[in-house]
Amino acid sequence: YLYMFEALQNYFWVIEGVDHIVVEQYSVNPKKLMGVNVVSEMQGAIKAGAWSNGVKVTSMLPQTWRSIMKIKRNEDKDFKAPTKTKVLSLVDVPEEVISNVTKKPRRTPSDVYDSIAMSYAWLTKFGILKVNGKDVKFDSHIGVT
Repeated sequence: YLYMFEALQNYFWVIEGVDHIVVEQYSVNPKKLMGVNVVSEMQGAIKAGAWSNGVKVTSMLPQTWRSIMKIKRNEDKDFKAPTKTKVLSLVDVPEEVISNVTKKPRRTPSDVYDSIAMSYAWLTKFGILKVNGKDVKFDSHIGVT
């Protein structure tokens, strides 16, 4: 949590000039209240780091961004492959990225595809339909060390 807080404090706001963050809304099932709720806690760290710099944070439901992007689950009732396919039609995402924790190559996590799809959905929601994602850079930095 501290890593994410400091990344927002020292990198994304200061260096990248981020002024608005969109997070995927996370809902807790009251019938399955066990274990640690890492996603909700991480979003708290993100919001605290962002808000301390005056950066707005907005939540977007997964159903909303998938609907906007016309992403439907596959026959296995999974959204990962359809999301990856949609994103690869828009952005040249490498099969591997450098881990910001270990600094070693790793298979690109499905969360990267989700966040890119959600970004496109957010822009589409506000009528920004022409976005060139073909020049997106990956691993040009690792962030806070």
